[in-house]
Amino acid sequence: MGFTGWRTPLTPGTMASWPKKRMPSVKHGLLRKGMLFSLALALGCGKPAERQPLLLVLPQWENGEARAYAAGLAASASLALRSALAGEIRVSGVPEAFQALPLDSLSSQKYALAVAERCGARALLLVRWSREGGERALLDPATGNFSLEWEPIGEDWTDEVAAVGRIVGQRGRAVARSLPPPAELADVGARFLRLVPGAEWASREESSPRDELGGWAEGELLLRRLAQLRLESKDLTEGLLRLGRFLTAEWNDTSSGEWQCLRGAYFVYAERWSEAERWLFRAYRRDPSDGRTLYWLSHLHPSRLKKLGLRSREKALRAALQRNPLLFEARLALAEQLMSERRFPAAREEMERLLALNPDHEGGLMMAGRLFMAMNDIPNSLRTYKHVLDLNPGNADAYYNLGILYFHTGHLDDARALFQRAVEINDHADSHFYLGLIYEKLGLLDKALHEYRVRIGLRKGPADAYADEARERLKALGSIAGDSLRAER
Repeated sequence: MGFTGWRTPLTPGTMASWPKKRMPSVKHGLLRKGMLFSLALALGCGKPAERQPLLLVLPQWENGEARAYAAGLAASASLALRSALAGEIRVSGVPEAFQALPLDSLSSQKYALAVAERCGARALLLVRWSREGGERALLDPATGNFSLEWEPIGEDWTDEVAAVGRIVGQRGRAVARSLPPPAELADVGARFLRLVPGAEWASREESSPRDELGGWAEGELLLRRLAQLRLESKDLTEGLLRLGRFLTAEWNDTSSGEWQCLRGAYFVYAERWSEAERWLFRAYRRDPSDGRTLYWLSHLHPSRLKKLGLRSREKALRAALQRNPLLFEARLALAEQLMSERRFPAAREEMERLLALNPDHEGGLMMAGRLFMAMNDIPNSLRTYKHVLDLNPGNADAYYNLGILYFHTGHLDDARALFQRAVEINDHADSHFYLGLIYEKLGLLDKALHEYRVRIGLRKGPADAYADEARERLKALGSIAGDSLRAER
């Protein structure tokens, strides 16, 4: 891959030799006395957002049957702790971890510790599901030691969350949240697991969520659908309608920072910037340590960001990542921003950080391939896109980008085969344009005309440079074809 400048990627092989470190068990509930003082001492409190300690919450499971329950349990913990500790401790976990990290590795305690250490977390809260119910453990990522051993979780979060709130000086903002019953936990967990890269989610219809926790999961799924539609240059109308209806649910709590951020994200996609600013500013003022809010704020014009002391999109993205290092969407956006400014070493550093945590992250690899192309590093770019296709043979964009590499190096037959494969997968619009160029170079004018017409018909919007160029090529070839016919007569 060529990524060797930051840290060794996390793989089972690199973790096999790590020592197991444990401390004597402390018998308390999830966030009761012993754990509360562990959190207070390990994390510290009362610091500005950029200096607040990070608590990472991740699920563990021993078999596939327990996976959804553990995921739901981690989601419940993430939401409860974020609400209670806003302004004192940064909490990262669900849904960011599911969108960033490989599912198979996530169930490994060693991998979870390595992620926490690389993210700079001061504490790692692990939750898992067994026949007896939920269990938790608290670990120190720096040493791998247990601050608290595995112990059962009670049925109600109220006392634990309220106690944490009191310790960190948030007496008036303690959040009472009961642990959902197992069936609801499994439903929530299944929703969040569909955020995992490569998960089959697009064709499935889920039942309507019944509470805030299930709604949070469904909201993230709807946002992901919109992101995928935009990535594929498809119409967002239906996705916006679904998210808009969802946001009007009776149980929707507009005073919650998570929901304020979700509403702001909706208005970003709808390009209703004043309303996006209003909701995102509310979310930011409620919890300046929330990296997701800062990520969505980065979509606003820099003139709007100045009101928050952020002078540019780059500063907003870096602030988001400082608060939550698992926000891979912010990492990708920052790398793209740096790449557009031709700051290639800085962009490469961001990609190395992302791929060090998840070497097979498809979005990160695609961005790395583009970066290598921009740096004219053809060998690394070829290797990267081939690796993407090894992971996902249905990635039309990878075939398209490989085709561009072969086209510009004069391998027209290979390029044509790759563009044709992209077209077969999802009628890839820009592949039609390059097929037109190839057929034109080969003197197959009828086929070139056909491909250009198809590309024009797949126009992505008013500002579509390839569609405009295809129209110009079509006019030029039409004139050539007309001259040829007249000459034959």
